[in-house]
Amino acid sequence: CTNPQVNIPNLASTYTHLQTHIHLSSEHSIDGGYYGAEMHMVHARVGGDTSSMAYAVIGTMIEPTAVANNPMFEAWLQRWIASLKTGACESCWGDATLEPYMQNVYQGFIGKDFWHYKGGLTTPPCTEAVEWNF
Repeated sequence: CTNPQVNIPNLASTYTHLQTHIHLSSEHSIDGGYYGAEMHMVHARVGGDTSSMAYAVIGTMIEPTAVANNPMFEAWLQRWIASLKTGACESCWGDATLEPYMQNVYQGFIGKDFWHYKGGLTTPPCTEAVEWNF
């Protein structure tokens, strides 16, 4: 199976999805406010020099009391639930799930404002090699 690849707006490289995880209580803040959770979709740069900015993370805030569903989280959650029911490999992305995943998650960035900064991993060794996107 093949993990999806993505070109993030304003970044020249292509990135391959490695894994998705959720932090309970957000690691980032927006205008000084924290959220109930924060989801990170971690990607590795395809080919080229991996000594700097080797990763790109697409993050989204999750607020359990929000009136409307977060479309990025909802797409990930539905895929995760489906994989639990079928016993599918967590890292495997079948062709049937690739297109809806790409449309619901990555396509949401096109034409929209989002924050971007160069930073590090949030777990040891905290390498400064991440293109952060929220």
